[in-house]
Amino acid sequence: YDSGNFKITNYFNFTNLSELQGRWQLTQDEMIIHSDTFTVAVPPRSADYIFLDMPPFSAGAGSAFGLAVSG
Repeated sequence: YDSGNFKITNYFNFTNLSELQGRWQLTQDEMIIHSDTFTVAVPPRSADYIFLDMPPFSAGAGSAFGLAVSG
């Protein structure tokens, strides 16, 4: 992760990741505060970077944040 850029690795042997739809969720204290979907074209057995356009957020004292990415 680097300022919204994430490395995505395609471990499939024959499927381009463009055939799938990804989803991400940003949570604060286990409550979803933002989510969205994404697509990315990564050929089989290769990797690339994607940018997830996440909203700005600030962590208050005692808050816990999480990011879940699935495809």
